[in-house]
Amino acid sequence: MRGWTPLALIMLAACGGPVRPEGPLDDFGTVADFTLIDQNGEAFGTEQLRGNVWVVDFFFTRCPSVCPRVTAAMTHLVNRSPQRDDLRFVSMTVDCEHDQPEVLLAHAQAHDLPLDRWSLVTGNRTVLRQLSLDSFKLALGEEMNAKGDITHSVKQVVVDRDGTIRGYFDSLDPERRPHIDGLLKRLLETQP
Repeated sequence: MRGWTPLALIMLAACGGPVRPEGPLDDFGTVADFTLIDQNGEAFGTEQLRGNVWVVDFFFTRCPSVCPRVTAAMTHLVNRSPQRDDLRFVSMTVDCEHDQPEVLLAHAQAHDLPLDRWSLVTGNRTVLRQLSLDSFKLALGEEMNAKGDITHSVKQVVVDRDGTIRGYFDSLDPERRPHIDGLLKRLLETQP
C-alpha cells in the first residue's frame, strides 16, 4: 500500500480490512527501530523482535476502563495461537512513569500472563508516543484525564519478520478473530 496517504491508511486500519488468503499482503509501513524495557528490566525492542512475527497492543496497568478487556483479548489470542519461538506478543504501556518494570511484572503475575511469549514494555514516554503515532499510526492522548484514563487505541497490530505492519484488528471485536488468526498463520508459514 505504498503511496497511500497516512489518513487513508488510518481509515483502512480502523476498518480492519479483510485478510486475503492469497495475493499480496497489506503494507502499512515499517516500525521504526526502538529500544524499551521489559517487565524484567531488560532491554527490549527491535533487536529482540527481529525475525519474529509479532502482535502489539497498548494498555496501562491502572486503566479504569478498557484495558482489562484489551488484555483479556490478547490473552485469548496468545492462548489460541501456535506455540512457536518465532511468534511474540508485546503490550506497550502508555503510562510509562507509573508502569515501571516491577509494576509490569506484578501485573503479569496477577493475571497469569505467559511471559515466555508475551512481553510487557515501558520506557521513555517520547519514544512510546512516537511509536504509537508515527510507526503504528494509532491515537494516543497527551495525558491522563480526570477519570484516570489515557486515550489510546484498542487495536492489535500484526508485524511481520521484517518489521512491516501487515494488519490492524479491533481487539474487542470477536468477529475479527478469524482474520487475525489467518494473517498470523500466513505470516508464520513464510520462512524467515
